[in-house]
Order: sequence, then structure tokens, then C-alpha cells
Amino acid sequence: MECNTMKRLRNGCLALFALLLAVSCERPYELRLDLALSRNEIKEKAPAGKDYIKVYSTGSWTITPVSGGDWIHFETLSGKGTVQVNFTYDENKSMSREARYTVSSPEAGKPLELYIAQDKGMSSDISYTLSKSTVLLIGDAVGINIPVKTNVPQDKIDIAVCEVKYDDPDNVGWISHVKPYKDRFCFDIAANDGAYRSASISVTFPVPYWDVPVTATLQVTQGLTSPSFGTVVSTYAAPSDGIGMVNIDLGLNFSPDLYDFVFKQEYSADASWLISPAVTADGAFQAAVRPNTTAARNVTLTLSLTNRSGRIFDQRSIKITQAKAVLGSETGENDGGEEIMDPEVDF
Repeated sequence: MECNTMKRLRNGCLALFALLLAVSCERPYELRLDLALSRNEIKEKAPAGKDYIKVYSTGSWTITPVSGGDWIHFETLSGKGTVQVNFTYDENKSMSREARYTVSSPEAGKPLELYIAQDKGMSSDISYTLSKSTVLLIGDAVGINIPVKTNVPQDKIDIAVCEVKYDDPDNVGWISHVKPYKDRFCFDIAANDGAYRSASISVTFPVPYWDVPVTATLQVTQGLTSPSFGTVVSTYAAPSDGIGMVNIDLGLNFSPDLYDFVFKQEYSADASWLISPAVTADGAFQAAVRPNTTAARNVTLTLSLTNRSGRIFDQRSIKITQAKAVLGSETGENDGGEEIMDPEVDF
């Protein structure tokens, strides 16, 4: 009985040993894939360099450029089986950039996506800055040019994506030919024969998703009327000591620097104590003033809004007053105190 038990135990051990020996003689396990990549997203530094990807496949495969890959140079774009594909990339002296490819194989189903990006080579942040954030327009059709400050390289200006978002979805299409340039941002406005309307225009320079996008936005508002003044004060007190300026908001219904209108100034009396009077790009009448060391004085300004042919669209009259400056004593004499400076003569 004991002998039979030992015999069965010995036979079992021999069978187990034979099984283990058979398993140990099999070929090592190999991963077999129709199509796979060692990496499908790669980010390179700005200096020129080299890198690789590994394509795993049981059959033939092809790498197909989709966009933006003129700075990347592959050793090969096709092959069979598992292959290490080497590539080089150029130095980037401009904005950050990206390239997209597809990798496909007849043995596989959906193609794989390959994404390669590169850091910017510029030392400063990219910017595209409009001189205005808002424009106010009258009802006439007009072409608009907004001055720009930018360090976007000239060869990247054309990649900008422009988008117009209209506030009223039933009133669209009145802004057209939107185009960014190195020194200006341009677009056309159609004549307004309907209601007051507004929209925003954005210009974006695409960068890889991990970088900071470069975007500028402009708010555009168009009315129906001819050019005109808004509510304007009838009397304005200028500083008597010459410190500060006359600054009168004219409430214009348009941005004056975008049109070729004329602001004609007429004065009821000597106004030489108003220095360099003018209407600003923000739609205000401004002037520096001489200090008044004599008696109180005033002058009435009649401001006419005209075209180059002299047609008057609107007019406003403003009485500008200036009291006598009092420094150092109640009598108004200087008495050796602080000197009253003439801004035109002394500065």
C-alpha cells in the first residue's frame, strides 16, 4: 500500500517536471498590435534638435502630414512592422508652433493622431494691442483702420483667426473684410438703415493649447443718425492758477479720430489765455490755461461740427470762465509766495 502511494507521488512529480520543462522551452511572449505609437504627443524646446517615435505594427503603416509640419523632417514616412522613426526639427525663432499627423495602417481601423509642438523662440511675450477697445460709429458706411502695436512676426500675421459676434442674431453681416496687419486692424461697416446695433470683433493668433493665446477684442457700436454732440455743459470754470486743464466732454455719437470731420472754434472775445485748444480722440474739448493774475475773465466758445465742405451738422456754445488767481494773500498779490507759472512760457 505504501509502495503504491509512493509510486503515484513519484509519477505525479515527474509529470509536473515535464510540464514545467515544456513551458520553459516555449518562445518568450511578444506584444502583437495592429498599430500603436510609443508617444502620440511630443513637445520640443526652441533650439534645433532630434527625436524619435516608435511605431508598433503587424503590417505596413504610413505617416501623413495634416498641418504645420514644415519645420519637422522625418527619416521616413512609411514602413512595415515595428520601427523606430527618427526625425529632426528646426530652431524656432518665432511664436510657439505645432504640427499634426495621422498614422494609418491597412491592418488597423481608425488612424492614430500624432501631435508635435515646439516652444517659442522669442524672449518676450507675444502681443497684439489695438489702440482702441471700443468704437462709436454713425449710420453711414465707412472703412475703419485701428492703429496697432504688436511684436507678432510679419510671417505670422496671416495665421490670425478673426471672428465677429453680433449682439442681435437677426441683424448680422454688417461688418465685413476684417483683416489684421502689422500696423493696423481694418474692417468695413455697412450703412445702417435699421436699428441701433453692436458687435464685437476678435483677432486671435493660434498657439499650441498649452501656451497663452494672443487675442485682441474690439467693441463696435453703430447708430442711425448723422454726427452730433450729446449733452454738453453750458458753463465751465477753468482753473485760475494755470494748474490743470479745461476738459469738456462733448458727448459725441462717434469716435472723432475715425472720421474726417472738422471742429470749428469761434470765440466771443480774446481767448489767448486758452493754450492749444482742440478736440481729442476721446471726444473731449481740451485746453491748457494761462494763470490769471488780473481780473476775472470769460469767453464764449462756439464749437461747430462740420465736414470738409463746411456743412454744419451740429453746434454747441460753452461759456468758459476763469477767476483771478489768489496765492499768498487775500488781496491776490503774490507777496513773495509761490510763483504763478505760465504753462506755455515756463514749461
